[in-house]
Amino acid sequence: MTAPDPAFLDSNVLYSAAYRPTSVLHRLWTFSDLRLLTSRYAIAEVERSLDPARHSALWSLLDATIEVETPPPGTQSLPPQLILPPKDEPIFLAAVAARASLPLTGDRRHFGPYFAQRHNGVLIVDVAASLRDRG
Repeated sequence: MTAPDPAFLDSNVLYSAAYRPTSVLHRLWTFSDLRLLTSRYAIAEVERSLDPARHSALWSLLDATIEVETPPPGTQSLPPQLILPPKDEPIFLAAVAARASLPLTGDRRHFGPYFAQRHNGVLIVDVAASLRDRG
């Protein structure tokens, strides 16, 4: 039996899953071949923007998600071919530091140009496409 793939969840994936209890994103937590990871940075972003009435839904999802460290600012840099806004850099760098094989995001605006590309050993994946591929 192979070890589950470490999949890093971007804040927009967490937000959407916590916001909508019927979201298809909840399927992510049912796949035994994925080990779901996220960072304190991503969680804080969700907590700031999510209606407090939905925080219990977020915490329920986080109970089945591993929190990983975000590298301190200035200790790592993006590969030169990967251009992200400053707010998204810690997301990608945490995925790299955690050795996540799949950072899952719905952020088409910032990560979309890099979908299906590998940077620093990390394959950037569109969460919707990933769910479609799994059937």
